[in-house]
Amino acid sequence: ITFTNGRAGHDVISFNGAMTISLGSGLPALTDAVGTTIMGRPGVIIDGTGAPNATTGLTLSGTGARLIGLEIAHMPKLGVRIDGANAEVRECFIHDGGDVGVQVLTTGVVIDDTEVSTHPGETLLLNGPVTITNCRLHHGFLGIAFYSNSNGSRAIGNRLWSNTLRGASVATNVTGLVLWHN
Repeated sequence: ITFTNGRAGHDVISFNGAMTISLGSGLPALTDAVGTTIMGRPGVIIDGTGAPNATTGLTLSGTGARLIGLEIAHMPKLGVRIDGANAEVRECFIHDGGDVGVQVLTTGVVIDDTEVSTHPGETLLLNGPVTITNCRLHHGFLGIAFYSNSNGSRAIGNRLWSNTLRGASVATNVTGLVLWHN
């Protein structure tokens, strides 16, 4: 990640075969301004079991960052934090973590075909307009939490179940929200 942050242009981080990356500390934020793709595959796991209490699995701060096909497990704080616009999370499995599965703090984010489960807080906490499609969101306190800046978000074709409080919660001042076939 540090190498791609320092390079100009689009980079791809990929993995050769199954592996578990066990964190003893947090990873650096992905800040590349052009958009880096982190491409996992079945059996590639980032595991936060040994990480300090405030650790986030991955932070996508660069515009257009993409996270594809990665498993993120046991993160003490957040599975994924997104504060870089137009990021994508696709085909990931984010589970058994601390406060929140995925936190979005920016615009233009797409979360597709991703499973987020078993977090004591929200599986998805949204503070920006997001498109969420074909996801499985379960065993959190809330499935999806649409906070005040999530105007214009779309949630289409998702499955939400076994969340302690409810499947979705919408702040009173959110407008333009589309919920379809969830």
